[in-house]
Amino acid sequence: ITFPICEQYVDEYHLLTEKEIVMALGILLKHHQIMAEGAAGLSVAGLIKHKDKYKDKNVVLIICGNKMSLELLQLAINTQT
Repeated sequence: ITFPICEQYVDEYHLLTEKEIVMALGILLKHHQIMAEGAAGLSVAGLIKHKDKYKDKNVVLIICGNKMSLELLQLAINTQT
């Protein structure tokens, strides 16, 4: 997404760690059988990190792509066990 579009439409940003993103990918895989690429894990990780802020609200997450390396897949699986 280009910066001008984000500047116009995005209300806030959240900083996330690689560990939080991988954990989110593991949750998608284990609980929803969705194998998504790392960028898709960002929205899920942000929701998990700030879940209290979004409690009882309508939330839309964009989850796309499935280009996950075998190494990332194994890491995501291991974070859920």
